[in-house]
Amino acid sequence: MFGKKAPKPAQTYIETLAAEGEQVTDYESEWLEGTVDADGEIDDLERRQIARLAQES
Repeated sequence: MFGKKAPKPAQTYIETLAAEGEQVTDYESEWLEGTVDADGEIDDLERRQIARLAQES
């Protein structure tokens, strides 16, 4: 109750999980390549995944 407060962490647990979830995994990359190759077209979901990959590059 009295004394110094504990330092606030740089990120909360939820923020850490959210940041980890933003990274595209190898599995997601392989899935994307497979779905595009399967039908030869890029749908909205694939387009958004490609945009995420482009941001990470």
